[in-house]
Amino acid sequence: MALGLLRKFDIHPGQKVLINGASGAIGSIALQLAKHRGAEVTAVCSAAKADYVKTLGADFVMDYTQGILNQNPQRYDLILDVLGKLKWAEVQNLLTEKGVWLLASFKTDKLLRMLGTNFSGKQKVICALVNDKPKDLKTLRELAEKKALKVIVDKVFRLDQVAEAHTHYETPTNGGNVILEMVSGSAEE
Repeated sequence: MALGLLRKFDIHPGQKVLINGASGAIGSIALQLAKHRGAEVTAVCSAAKADYVKTLGADFVMDYTQGILNQNPQRYDLILDVLGKLKWAEVQNLLTEKGVWLLASFKTDKLLRMLGTNFSGKQKVICALVNDKPKDLKTLRELAEKKALKVIVDKVFRLDQVAEAHTHYETPTNGGNVILEMVSGSAEE
């Protein structure tokens, strides 16, 4: 998903990228992909996840509970809003003249905003739907093998512990991905 989203915007070295939702599964990979392409990345997450996103390469971290406009913001070439929680009034003031607000999760109001910005030639809104491609897995594997992509596992749970895994993932102190382990064998094991 992260790779497909970032294909919607051609990141160049030196560009400034803000990722809202940078500590989640999609955001954490998008952060690393943007860094790999040479961007300066600001990660927006909870204060409890600040060290985690710094480990992944974030140049700057903003605590979403403090409001991104209140934290000495600069202008960004790309704002990737994984959760779709930002408002145009916030984003518009944070984008460069030709900046892009890329949404992975959106509703009708954001689709209408996208249609409206496509005619201006300046700031744009992109509501992205992404199709998985087999070659994406190959690309991600190659980046992981080159150590350009880290997947940090916080805890592994058995499949019968799915409720506990979900609860753990939602805790503010979770320090990475949660894995559900599928064990083969008979039901008696």
